[in-house]
Amino acid sequence: MDGVFTFLKIADMCDNPMDMEADDGEFDDVDWEDDEEFQQPAPCLFCGEVIPHIDQIQEHLSTRHNLNLQTLKKRFHMDCYSYIKLINYIRTHNATPETIMGSKTELWSDSKYLKPVMQDDPWLMFG
Repeated sequence: MDGVFTFLKIADMCDNPMDMEADDGEFDDVDWEDDEEFQQPAPCLFCGEVIPHIDQIQEHLSTRHNLNLQTLKKRFHMDCYSYIKLINYIRTHNATPETIMGSKTELWSDSKYLKPVMQDDPWLMFG
């Protein structure tokens, strides 16, 4: 039942202002200071370094791993469900940043990647 609850929490996020379909090419500004859930540290998907705040995630991925979420979002016309699939694909296959950024097709398009790999995965709260 926990997996279903987690999925429902994630699905609810698709209607919130943090939805990755923001028109300006950036995540919408949200007051994260008031939301403890989004302030939790998250280990990097690729190196395991713990990233203390959501606002540092994109910078870390870009500078340390040459992975740009905004580029992926535009290239694959990603919405919040695509983001969830991307994170779960990376976790399932231990995909490298080079594999993800170099892909010409959406490797994570299968709906099986909607199921969280990690219970309460903080990365799924960022989408």
